[in-house]
Amino acid sequence: MAEVFWVKDGPPGNHRMSRAHHVPMDRLVEALVPYAKKYHDTPPTFNGDGAAKSSADGYRYVVVKVPDEEVNTTFPDEGYYHVPELEPEECRRLLHLPEEP
Repeated sequence: MAEVFWVKDGPPGNHRMSRAHHVPMDRLVEALVPYAKKYHDTPPTFNGDGAAKSSADGYRYVVVKVPDEEVNTTFPDEGYYHVPELEPEECRRLLHLPEEP
């Protein structure tokens, strides 16, 4: 299974990334195939030069972690994929994921 995360702006820290949502690869590919994806070999940082963001700030980015055993034509390498045209709430809806607690 792949893991889907929501990520905030700011340098790496305790409140920057959501918990992982485990999603079957076939469902992930079906939902995300029309979207562009940017590959990263390590977890990406967004606007990391700014001040640290608080835990109250909302998540803004969708990142997918693909393990080696799940690579395919849509996600051809093991690693992290940022989906720049997709916001967390829309991704949650597409993948039928529960609301954050």
